[in-house]
Amino acid sequence: MKKIWIVFAVLLCCGACRKADIADKPGVSLPPVTNLALTAKDAGHVTLSWQIPTAIPTEIQQPLSVSVEVTQIVSAMKTISLSTELLPGAPVTYEYTLPDAAATYHFTVKLVGNTKKVDVNYSGTVYSPGETVANK
Repeated sequence: MKKIWIVFAVLLCCGACRKADIADKPGVSLPPVTNLALTAKDAGHVTLSWQIPTAIPTEIQQPLSVSVEVTQIVSAMKTISLSTELLPGAPVTYEYTLPDAAATYHFTVKLVGNTKKVDVNYSGTVYSPGETVANK
């Protein structure tokens, strides 16, 4: 029995001491949108507006697309993903009709672009970090 514990301890020490490097995708990245704002038009309609940064890498094809993700917040532990729309042509506004005006919604906006030079080992699609705003 003592030998089993010794073997187990050695295996535990060897397995627990490994360093795991986190490798990011090499290449260009997109900055997040700026000045994200939500304006209520009336009880059931909202307008999102944002600005696209001017510092877009030259390796990215223009015009950019914008991804808008809408999530309903049911409780602190439960959310419902309602929609994700990809808007072409680098728009700076988006209008959305709320299914339930009394509910809380989160809107996440991301820039989406494609690289001019495609590496066969990686996707050519690049997403920016998302910026989120809530209606309440």
